[in-house]
Amino acid sequence: MVMRTYISWLGCCLLALGGSSCQPKEPNLIPLSPDPALAVLSVYSAAAGQASLVLEVKGFPDAEEGGVAWAETPDPTVDQEHQAFYSDTSPRSVTVEGLQPGRNYYFRAYVRTGSEVQYSDNRLLRHQSPFRWSPRNPLVLSEGNYTVSSIFKDDILYVVRPVDEVHTEVWTYFAQGDAWIQRPDLPLANVRYDPYLFLFYQENLPQFLYYGGGYYLDESTVEKIQYRNDLWQYPPYGGYSTPFGPPDLVPSRIPVRDGPTAHFSLRAQAVVVNAQLPRSVWSFNGEKWTSYADFPDTTPGQLVAAACDTTGYLLVESDDPTAPIHLWRYDEATDSWTRLADFPGAWRRGGITFSHGGKVYYGLGEASTPRGGLYDLWQYDVQTNQWHFFADYPGAGQLKVIANVFEGRAYLGLGYRTAQQPNGAFKYVHASDFWQLSLE
Repeated sequence: MVMRTYISWLGCCLLALGGSSCQPKEPNLIPLSPDPALAVLSVYSAAAGQASLVLEVKGFPDAEEGGVAWAETPDPTVDQEHQAFYSDTSPRSVTVEGLQPGRNYYFRAYVRTGSEVQYSDNRLLRHQSPFRWSPRNPLVLSEGNYTVSSIFKDDILYVVRPVDEVHTEVWTYFAQGDAWIQRPDLPLANVRYDPYLFLFYQENLPQFLYYGGGYYLDESTVEKIQYRNDLWQYPPYGGYSTPFGPPDLVPSRIPVRDGPTAHFSLRAQAVVVNAQLPRSVWSFNGEKWTSYADFPDTTPGQLVAAACDTTGYLLVESDDPTAPIHLWRYDEATDSWTRLADFPGAWRRGGITFSHGGKVYYGLGEASTPRGGLYDLWQYDVQTNQWHFFADYPGAGQLKVIANVFEGRAYLGLGYRTAQQPNGAFKYVHASDFWQLSLE
């Protein structure tokens, strides 16, 4: 089960800066930003000698040609391998042939106006087997907030999306049929961003779903962000048409101190940790909350959480971009924390996690120097206490990407990508693409 950190600073930015959307023409295409834009939105190895890409070439009315250039070194140009098409105002699918397995390729979208050629940032493809990624149908959402929460229950992925002050959408994804279906809105009117969303997995017991907490925006207050401390219990599966029945309010209010938190769910309890110092720890067992010893890492920064089998893990993304990202393991039996091997990849904030088969996966997020989104995904082996690079995410999103695992496959998608505008400023643009990753 994937559990994510609350990143309030990012939530406010995304609510304010999320780009607009348009209906894609083909499956797995990503909505465009409203401003002139030039980008390689996605790239993946489709076959031994072939890669598939989606390009964004928009807002260049005088352009005579658009396309993609590629090479085995950064910053490819149209003087090297390239594929051209007339400039378009929608996402463009491109297939590139003649690639050699085992090599790295850099791709850049381009537009040509007279003798001037403009290029996008580089997008790296490590064209190496096994080819683990496959595109799935996108989830194209209406205007509004695009930050969602998600969880697998049985064989169905549930995606919960606060749309406005009174409406919270529910979508279900069926992996076997690769189909999204919108369900009735969640029967709980109060909007909340970055909520708690978890299940307890206990044999022969009903699987109640818990939803609550989170925050909302109140412009009339100095802090702007207001946290909720209510938690709701939804009854077991109510059917395909109405998967969420009327909830019951959990009598015990959430005692966690207001502020960003991270949480993970073990088989019979959920553990919540404050991201701000002092980092208090609370556990919920379905009936009551219990206070545990504080989380010992005092490095200022954000927390990212994951549960692997019956063990919880926390990564500490330091506020200092020169500091390493720490990894900790939580022992439920002894209520103790053990520091493990530091994350060896580049510093980031807003990374995502998921787990499967004794492995914890961590990556994506946003770098600070130079600023921009990251696509690398790393694997941590809980038996050997070692990290290894695993794969690059082929999709558009880098922040708030959802990640869930079912039957040896991870499903990643949605979220936001960082996009640099012509004036040098950065904005967040939402993504709708969705991907399947083979973990076995």
